[in-house]
Amino acid sequence: MKKLTKDTSWIVAALKESTFLVVSSNGKMVKRLHPLPYAEIKDPMVCIVLVEYLPEDHSLDNLNRLFGEAGIIKNITIRDPHDVIDPKKCTIAEKLISKKLHALVEYNTMEAAEKAVITLNNEKDWRYGLRVKLLKNRTIRGRRKKYGGS
Repeated sequence: MKKLTKDTSWIVAALKESTFLVVSSNGKMVKRLHPLPYAEIKDPMVCIVLVEYLPEDHSLDNLNRLFGEAGIIKNITIRDPHDVIDPKKCTIAEKLISKKLHALVEYNTMEAAEKAVITLNNEKDWRYGLRVKLLKNRTIRGRRKKYGGS
């Protein structure tokens, strides 16, 4: 761009004509009108929820029915830390996830995982309620605070 012109007002005027971009009122910042879709998930861990305080009937069928309301499930794994597992096959991260009976529910989208947390987490029932939380929060790199564009 610097080779084409040194006049920034031309660049700002050209960007304001775009149907894909929004230019701030002072002409110094540009952002996409519609954010990029999250179709390409770089980290599949953001689609997994950790479920603690499982119900009495925590069979795969019951968990599939319960968590299937939030979205399409790719996989459910029920883990009991008291089961005898070869420690060489278990990573440190897996050992630190939870020291209680828990399940890992993997959804096909981040939105479904977030919906499961919102709709199924029951911390009000502190003794028997499900604890559903994201295994890893999504982070969006390069995002800064929003500004009021024109």
